[in-house]
Amino acid sequence: MIARLAIAGYRSIRTLTLELAPLTIVSGANGSGKSNLYRALRLLAEVAQGRIGSALAAEGGIRSAMWAGDVPVDRGSTAVPRAIRLGFADSHYGYAIDLGLPIKRNEFGVDPEIKLEAMWTGERLGRANLFAERRGPMVRLRDAAGA
Repeated sequence: MIARLAIAGYRSIRTLTLELAPLTIVSGANGSGKSNLYRALRLLAEVAQGRIGSALAAEGGIRSAMWAGDVPVDRGSTAVPRAIRLGFADSHYGYAIDLGLPIKRNEFGVDPEIKLEAMWTGERLGRANLFAERRGPMVRLRDAAGA
């Protein structure tokens, strides 16, 4: 069972971490983000099944799915968020993905780019329990002995 769900930069959700129980009820006023919580969970499920491209395309592309709130603007930066971060953990394993806009435009325009993907043992990510990490084209894996 998923014990913790983390979402950042997705639609109306700037940052959210939920501790989940066997039965978790989500309630709130209209426009408070309940549907976006469910949509983020659905997107995370699509990612796990290898359908990230089609899932984001169905949402209108990554720009449409990114958090659209106020962002402080620095010198020369834009007010567009740069990433959608999704993750979950249970008592045994955890998974997180960081999706962003590509640094260089590709032939398909602004297809999402996986900036970071990580898997770890236990409920919380730490240097000692990380066993798989992908940063762009680089992948690092750790075996059971820690090598």
